[in-house]
Amino acid sequence: MRALVLPLTLAALASPAAAAPYCWKELPLPPGLGPLSGAATDGARRWLLGCERGAVRFLEWDGAISREVPLPEEIARGDPAIAAGPLLSFAGHLARWSGAAWQPLGTPTSAFPEMAPDVWLDAVGLRRDGRPVAAWRPWNLRTPTSQPLLVAAWEGGRWVPLGGPLDPGSDLRRAGVALAVDERDRPWIAWAAGSRNAAVLRVMRWSGAGWEDVGDTARGALGGPEVADDWAVSLLVLPGGRAVVAWIAAGQPAIGAAEWDGERWSGMGPPLAVEDATGAPARPILAAGRDGAVFLAEQVADEIGFDALYVQQWAGGGWQWVVEGAHLEQTGDARLVAFEGGPSRLRLTWNEASPHALEAGPCRWAESPEPFPRKHWRRTGWPSTIEDAAEETLSLLKPEELAFLQGLTREELVDPGWTAAVRRACGPWEGNAALLNDCGTPSADDCTMIILRRVWERVNVVQPPP
Repeated sequence: MRALVLPLTLAALASPAAAAPYCWKELPLPPGLGPLSGAATDGARRWLLGCERGAVRFLEWDGAISREVPLPEEIARGDPAIAAGPLLSFAGHLARWSGAAWQPLGTPTSAFPEMAPDVWLDAVGLRRDGRPVAAWRPWNLRTPTSQPLLVAAWEGGRWVPLGGPLDPGSDLRRAGVALAVDERDRPWIAWAAGSRNAAVLRVMRWSGAGWEDVGDTARGALGGPEVADDWAVSLLVLPGGRAVVAWIAAGQPAIGAAEWDGERWSGMGPPLAVEDATGAPARPILAAGRDGAVFLAEQVADEIGFDALYVQQWAGGGWQWVVEGAHLEQTGDARLVAFEGGPSRLRLTWNEASPHALEAGPCRWAESPEPFPRKHWRRTGWPSTIEDAAEETLSLLKPEELAFLQGLTREELVDPGWTAAVRRACGPWEGNAALLNDCGTPSADDCTMIILRRVWERVNVVQPPP
């Protein structure tokens, strides 16, 4: 695949604090790699965790050459996830790849033997010497609505608790726990605390002796109580004692973001909205670029109902688009896997039918950069007639979908789920005027049903009604 490069020049913005230009290029991932469940960078090395034909694979990759890392059966069967770099979590345990062998680190739950041992680690951070800190909420079948937040650190070959249980009475389904470690090796933690009827965003920092509230978040410094039991939170700590937190709760129409300057929290305003979005943003992930620039990646369903990826940068007191609608394939959604920053690079990794990765850095890669592939990449190739639209839709249907259509009657085509195939193939919602004209209606919904009925007729070898 030819590399795709985009110059992200923001010089036209009036703010003197506008970011320096970034360029993006698509990274050629190792061949034969199935959907990714995780990606992380450790210096010059890139770590990829995926699944190919039912087999879990863990790869070390330098951007050109990949090396398979053998996974013991205990890890492969423990639903592994990348915690940080070559550190994997599985079934509540952690293990690190040394380059020659796996080093078991046990389970952080051993720091709280009185609590339920069956856990999924919510967040893991690394201190400068590589020692991990882990946070999780245990599940207790006897009291399933009581889920305290626990934090433990790896010290001297064993796990030790960092304070006692936080937020012991929480009944949230997902608290969006995020963990980070600052330049002084102090763990920070952010999460939604309280009950599903009155949850507030909290940020705390470990002092060495106990947890300290950062900026009075216990009293609503980051907003009043929300009625929601499903949260996504991202936390970024920066040099000089600064921090940024981004969050969204189920039911909220937009992501919230705030910056800590060492003394107080300041709202960063809602990030830019995706025009004509059909769903709320999901999976906010913060990353820092060179010179401490703050970036936010998110996953949003656009006007045709398919998720694409977006990246914004905070500069000059406002948000600026960096990537607007990354979506490279014809079918399906773009699912965000990882977004990482560093001194000179940003990396965005996601899944469609195949995994993809983009890297950003100073604009010096290409003499003639190509345009970045945006979500409207099919605009020039839309079908203009009902027959062409039916043919295009048929080409995208899987064998099992075709078999299912054969078992439907004409009246059973009302299921809105089937319209997705027409949306991604034909663009009636994106202004395909020629197709709407051939359908004889200005309504994208009506035109879609006309095309879908023709698809059904083709599959079932039925002539259209007179």
